[in-house]
Amino acid sequence: MSAAPVHVPTPVHSRPAPSLLPAARPRRHLQSVSLDQSSLAVDFRSGRHDVEFGPQHSSTSDLPDPTAWGTRLVHGLLEVMSGVRPPSQIERCLTLELRERVRRAYATAVRRGARPGRPSRVLRVRVCDAVDGIAEVSAVVYDRGRVRAVAMRLSGCDGRWLLTELEMG
Repeated sequence: MSAAPVHVPTPVHSRPAPSLLPAARPRRHLQSVSLDQSSLAVDFRSGRHDVEFGPQHSSTSDLPDPTAWGTRLVHGLLEVMSGVRPPSQIERCLTLELRERVRRAYATAVRRGARPGRPSRVLRVRVCDAVDGIAEVSAVVYDRGRVRAVAMRLSGCDGRWLLTELEMG
């Protein structure tokens, strides 16, 4: 013999309908929230990643040669920032902030009428292994009739190099 089904009443929420609520002002910081079924306190602004599933630090021994990799990345960055190469080709190697900066430089170059002229040349590259999994790359490049300096910080992340800092002179 099977048991009779049990009917559970729908819970009554203490909050009014969303259309009756006044317009909410943005919060500057999280306030204490009662942890009941009607709300969930999650802070996405902290910038921290999950230890298990977020980006994982990679050791220098597990990464490709930073000199060759940095040389190719400098050359690619120069081509993107001069409007010759689309930024989508190097975006995987950049942090979010640098992606936006490179996209803006590309858009400016295209708006100004980028023309493939004399290609940029990487004259010299030096790499300093500051800490395990971090490489600081300095390069001297010849770009559009000028000699320029480029400084980059590469961080080992998920088995590849990720450009985290960029300065161009």
